[in-house]
Amino acid sequence: MEKYHVLEMIGEGSFGRVYKGRRKYSAQVVALKFIPKVGRSEKELKNLQREIEIMRGLHHPNIIQMLDSFETDKEVVVVTDYAEGELFQILEDDGSLPEDQVQTIAAQLVSALYYLHSHRILHRDMKPQNILLGKGGVIKLCDFGWVLGASQGGHLGLEQLTGVLGVGEEEGVWEGSWLLCILTNWQRWELLDYRGERSVS
Repeated sequence: MEKYHVLEMIGEGSFGRVYKGRRKYSAQVVALKFIPKVGRSEKELKNLQREIEIMRGLHHPNIIQMLDSFETDKEVVVVTDYAEGELFQILEDDGSLPEDQVQTIAAQLVSALYYLHSHRILHRDMKPQNILLGKGGVIKLCDFGWVLGASQGGHLGLEQLTGVLGVGEEEGVWEGSWLLCILTNWQRWELLDYRGERSVS
């Protein structure tokens, strides 16, 4: 950690922990994701390095920017831009969003997804928890822990994106459109999830 101060933990999941940090000798605030090596196979670690390389090449105003990455004896550390708000928390507190706000978010999501798909990349974990809100209402698509580059003409079905079968060539459209349905019907979506009835049709 020669380059960064670790300030506070801001998230935790199966992949590891995320901390708010600051680059030493500057005022730059960053997010530091610590991904444990322990318990991961050699193949998983190689896939992780491949995903980091994919992220390193992404440059779009609505995709969280990867700034740095390095390894310690026990962890892989990924450094990205820091964004203050999480769309999931807003939905939890306020319910479904007004139509004009959904339109604003949708336009930014479409731009980000078009950029990814034009590079033959699918995010594969689209959900409100992975959409951050930056300054001025700019959204930032984040958490590429399940990103996949569809190289060499490979084809990815929707079942690989959401666990739901049957869309064929249109997975790129569905990757974002089902999320927009959640934004406008969040309370109903939560109820369906609670009852175990969630589906995409």
